[in-house]
Amino acid sequence: ITSAVIAVRVGITKGLRPLSKISHAIGKRPPQDLSPINLKIVPDEVTTFIMALNDLLERARLDISRQRRFASNAAHQLLTPLAGLKTYAQLAQKEDDVDKIKELLQTQTDGFDRMTRTVQQLLSLSKAEHAITRASSFKPVDLNIIVSDATTDIVPESIDRQVELDFHSDDSQALVEGDQVSLRELTTNLLENALRYNRPGGTVTIEITSNETIDLIIEDDGIGIPEGERERVFERFYRVTGSDLDITGSGLGLAIVSEIAKAHNAEVSISEGSDQKGTRIKVSFPRVEIKEETDSTDIV
Repeated sequence: ITSAVIAVRVGITKGLRPLSKISHAIGKRPPQDLSPINLKIVPDEVTTFIMALNDLLERARLDISRQRRFASNAAHQLLTPLAGLKTYAQLAQKEDDVDKIKELLQTQTDGFDRMTRTVQQLLSLSKAEHAITRASSFKPVDLNIIVSDATTDIVPESIDRQVELDFHSDDSQALVEGDQVSLRELTTNLLENALRYNRPGGTVTIEITSNETIDLIIEDDGIGIPEGERERVFERFYRVTGSDLDITGSGLGLAIVSEIAKAHNAEVSISEGSDQKGTRIKVSFPRVEIKEETDSTDIV
């Protein structure tokens, strides 16, 4: 019996030796090292487990990278405006003319509004980057309803800017697999861009078509996007150059659109609008076929 116990103990010790090496290697790592474990040193019996662990490490690395990028973006976008607002406050303190003080305070108020919108968009961008990790919880939603609601919400801005909104959709459902809040954010950013890069008296057309894909098309007859800049407009903080319009913004709108589209396995394309005027942006989503047993109450 003693010999058998010793043999078992030796066998277990020998069998666990590779795991001890892996444990030792991981224990020596600094906290910031999230690189994958080398599968060449892993016994076949635990390869699947280590692959799952590597996947977890990669997701953690991406999440930390997103957080660092968000902090960097926030600092980049907020420090300069804050310095400007402080300057206006100091000027107001030294000013005796009431009208000048009111003018400086109005400038500050406008600055705070822009900063608020920038913070909102930074948070939206951060959520959009995380949307792909929630893809497993996506459900069929009707794009007609989401786009219609977003269009209704932006009507006051279109009235202020004297730009007409023209919405078209099929009578049938335009079902896509996705997250309702994210898709509404995507639509809102596209509409805001179309309004802000347009002129009084212009038109923004919103269309949803259902063919091999579900396409959301938003077209304006504004200043347009030069062909050489159509890829760059999806970069963070990039603004179209050469505009004579007074446009405020952070340059994050289309970056948010790109991230949300990516999370929904959708493709975004930019072309000229009708009559070679303005901009036409199309977001193509994979269509969803609903099985008969799906409860219609689950569809937004």
